[in-house]
Amino acid sequence: MLVSTSLMACSALNYSSFTELVPSFSPAPSPSPLDAATLLILENKIYQQVNRYRQSRNLSPLLLNRAISQQARLHSQRMAAGLVPFSHQDFDKRAQTIGVSVPYQAVGENVAVNQGYDDPVMIAVDGWIKSQGHRENMEGDFDSTGIGVATDNQGKLYFTQIFLKRQSDPVSTNSLSYDSIENKSFLIPLEENTNYQVNRYRISQNLPPLRLDARIKLLRI
Repeated sequence: MLVSTSLMACSALNYSSFTELVPSFSPAPSPSPLDAATLLILENKIYQQVNRYRQSRNLSPLLLNRAISQQARLHSQRMAAGLVPFSHQDFDKRAQTIGVSVPYQAVGENVAVNQGYDDPVMIAVDGWIKSQGHRENMEGDFDSTGIGVATDNQGKLYFTQIFLKRQSDPVSTNSLSYDSIENKSFLIPLEENTNYQVNRYRISQNLPPLRLDARIKLLRI
């Protein structure tokens, strides 16, 4: 059920908030949080479904960008940890961080949260399509995207998708193909999985999650 929708926009920044979706039935109590491999599969499904929607509107598909996904994933993790409310809080900071490595002309963001559904990705994407503000982001003049999904201890799923139009021709920064990931979870980038596991521990200790920064190089002692 779509409870309510709000839209905020300004010159170069366009972002939409998506009010919480709740099922019409009571979900199972306190399910275990999903592991990193499952969350990555959900991110892949969001990516595929949004691109299928764009192609149905005769729009070019978006390229997945790791730097953008890092920021989307961090925001979902912070919402799941209760460090920020379900919102677009600090969107300007995320956009600024992305801009350091991916100069852009325009950027937008969709967020969603749901729990207890057999197909949470379909619920999130269908809700975005039915909401004018979110649909405008999905159909926007963007060429790149990043997606992050996180879960809290109760099994509630938080989705963040960031849309971006680069200043130059986009190039995918992924080291793996999402097309074959569902049965090949071992292809998850080791550094991202490690970051996720460390952040889960920090969140359990009421500490803020760490931000994965591609600019930090490996130092050998």
